Amino acid sequence: MLSDPGAFMSSLLNFDKESITEAMITQLKPYVDNPTFTPQKIAQASKACMSLCTWVHAMYKFYFVNLIVAPKKAALALAKDELDVTERVLATAKENMRLVQMGLDALSEQLNAKMQFKEEKEKNITLCQERMNRAIRLIGGLAGEKDRWIQTIADIEASTVNVTGDILICSGAVAYLTPFTDKYRRGLFSEWLSVLKEQKVPHSQKCDPVTTLGEPVVIRLWQLDGLPRDYLSTENAVLVSCSKRWPLFIDPQGQANKWVKTMGKSKGISVCKQADRDLIRTLESAIRFGKPVLIENVGTELDPALDPVLLRQLFKQGNNWVVKLGDVIVPYNNEFELYITTKLPNPHYTPEVSIKVLLVNFTLVPSGLQDQLLGLVVAQERPDLEELRSQLVISNAQMKAELKDIQDRILHKLSISEGSPVDDIEFIITLEASKIKSDDIKSKVEAAEITQIDIDHTRAQYIPVAIRGQILCFCVMDLSNVDPMYQYSLEWFVNIFIGSMAETEKSGRELNAK
Repeated sequence: MLSDPGAFMSSLLNFDKESITEAMITQLKPYVDNPTFTPQKIAQASKACMSLCTWVHAMYKFYFVNLIVAPKKAALALAKDELDVTERVLATAKENMRLVQMGLDALSEQLNAKMQFKEEKEKNITLCQERMNRAIRLIGGLAGEKDRWIQTIADIEASTVNVTGDILICSGAVAYLTPFTDKYRRGLFSEWLSVLKEQKVPHSQKCDPVTTLGEPVVIRLWQLDGLPRDYLSTENAVLVSCSKRWPLFIDPQGQANKWVKTMGKSKGISVCKQADRDLIRTLESAIRFGKPVLIENVGTELDPALDPVLLRQLFKQGNNWVVKLGDVIVPYNNEFELYITTKLPNPHYTPEVSIKVLLVNFTLVPSGLQDQLLGLVVAQERPDLEELRSQLVISNAQMKAELKDIQDRILHKLSISEGSPVDDIEFIITLEASKIKSDDIKSKVEAAEITQIDIDHTRAQYIPVAIRGQILCFCVMDLSNVDPMYQYSLEWFVNIFIGSMAETEKSGRELNAK
């Protein structure tokens, strides 16, 4: 071995320490225990042998250390084997867990999708419930309008069929009837209706301007402003409102004059006479600012300076319509209104004047005078009753106007509502408020109409007095046929009538007993 040092060193370095047996240790022990066999002692003899000595002692010590370490190594190896097995089991478990997690994630996604679907459905259910509740509220709010709308539709359909004849009759009335008396007008209507029937032109059975062209609410407001309640006066007012010509009222009793003044008061009406120096200036201001003008007490001729206004000689200047009055060009406001009245009982106007204006016969008729005198009688005998009636008439007209305004606003809201009205909460709230107010107004109107019937029943007891007064009034007015000197105004007769009632002693008997 010493002959080959490299091989010897290799054998020492590569010696299998694990192969040392107890027998070898037993044989080696005497040498290791020998006090002279130590690296220090051996170094004194040979350096090379010192290393061998050190190696021998190391191997000896290794054996005893290995006796302790070997079981642990075995346990370690076993633990490693078990660890490998466990790691393989863990890897399998992790893979299984990964697969389970993937399935769980998929289920979670499905759950989230289902939960989202559920939430959407719940929202839809809530929305549908809310819409259903709003629909119920909407139906409740419009329930009262249903019957009225059905009737309105039926009326419109009927009027659509009869519109040709009705408008033909009403157009003729606007164009030709206003200068004539009530009796003459009824005769013309009968003839016109006969012609329509012969020519098989469809028309309403009771075609007349008041029904076809008039608005009940507007007519009530006119009557509150002093328009006599007889049919002829109402017909005159409707025809005037539909004409393109300015009216000239033949108004010997001043009824139209009074009505126009009262009606125009809220609009700032200007009242003047044809002879006034400031007439043109007044017209200029009224035309510019859209105010009404009343020229009262004209004769049989009209000032030619009025022609541009009467004939509506408008022309455009830039983007505005203007009219020339004398040398002044005045911007024309469409709100401008012109009324002319004459007190002449039977004036004769030339054709030139007649084509410029709408001649309107506003001469008092028996029914209109009777109604006025009845009011005076009741006001004298039962002032409380007449005051209550006046209040009822005013409140009724106002409430019916308000009711129509509410109905129109409901239709307007429905027409401008975008999408489904069920989703328009503001409209439903407005509708409910309007419904409450409308029902309240209807109940008040019904109660007022019942009270009105009772009042009219009581007032009817005084009709004979009003009839007698009406007869006397027309007798007095007809005295002018005997001599033109005997001309008396309605105002004069009314004062005499009121005075006679005030000065007459009470009979002491109830009216019902007479």
